[in-house]
Amino acid sequence: MDKKQNSPKLSQAEPLPTQEKQVPPSRKRQIDNESDTDDKPQLKRARLTRQNLARFNKMGKGKEKESKKSSSQRDSTSGSRKSKTTSTTTAGFALQAHKNGILDPLGSKPPTNLEDLRKRHTRPRETVSPTESRFKYYVNDVGNAGNEVTMVVETSGHLLKKYEDDEGYNRSFNRSFTGFLESVGFNDGLSAPQPDFVEGLGMQEYDPFPVDEHVSGAVLYEDNPRSLTLPHIAGEWKGSGKNMEEARLQSAYDGASLVYARKQALSYMGKSDPQDTLKSRLSPRMAPPSTSTLTTPRKQRTVEPNTTSTASSRQISLTPMRTSRMEEEASGTHKTTREINHMH
Repeated sequence: MDKKQNSPKLSQAEPLPTQEKQVPPSRKRQIDNESDTDDKPQLKRARLTRQNLARFNKMGKGKEKESKKSSSQRDSTSGSRKSKTTSTTTAGFALQAHKNGILDPLGSKPPTNLEDLRKRHTRPRETVSPTESRFKYYVNDVGNAGNEVTMVVETSGHLLKKYEDDEGYNRSFNRSFTGFLESVGFNDGLSAPQPDFVEGLGMQEYDPFPVDEHVSGAVLYEDNPRSLTLPHIAGEWKGSGKNMEEARLQSAYDGASLVYARKQALSYMGKSDPQDTLKSRLSPRMAPPSTSTLTTPRKQRTVEPNTTSTASSRQISLTPMRTSRMEEEASGTHKTTREINHMH
């Protein structure tokens, strides 16, 4: 009887292995967290060997190079244009351009060579005129151009000439003048000009004369030995239905940069504009530079471009320029080797 009475007590005091233990909820969460931690792979300590030490040093040098590279990129970006400027497409550009002396048609004087320009535009063309069907294709292409880029592609081949016989004469599209000086008067507080297209001679065409050292504003693109230099023409496109007044203002700003560099080049050679056309481009508040030095940039007060094509099917505003290539002789004299007149 004693054995029978003791057996139930033993079974109650010692639960069978198959029975689960009752664990408090808080303790259960702690156990679950510990099990999750145990499931994660543990990092192993690397042994201190020559091979591992060399790998560690190599990793440190790579990170140091990346840090220096990113730092230098930030410094160069901030150093190129530290001051806050206004873009040609943002509000406030028109007012700032007016303050800088870039005048609209109502406030401008006609150029002194206006009659000569009219004769050039009315003279017969040297090549055969396109057929009527070709004009129809052109109108259709322009009418279906849904944005500015399409307009540029469809029209540039017809409006711009290609000088295949002169490898040194090039053009560029929608590229900022990163090599142009800041705050020389007409561009105070404004972003660098970025015309839709610009064309002219490359920097190498002026060799051995160091044009970038002696002519302020001549070289358009920074740190580029093949940069366009003293360009002859720049222009703006607009898509169908876009603001042509904005194109005119942008073209005037592009032209101001071309006029500035041209004036500096002529001043370096000790010459004035052959037709004195720049006087009509200056604000009455400013007189033309009378010195040949290039150390102190002078404010150029520039009016609108000479030519603005605003035909309903040809949405383009042009800023024609005319300039010369300079070469420095061993004797120290400068001579003009070529002059390009580009008229549309």
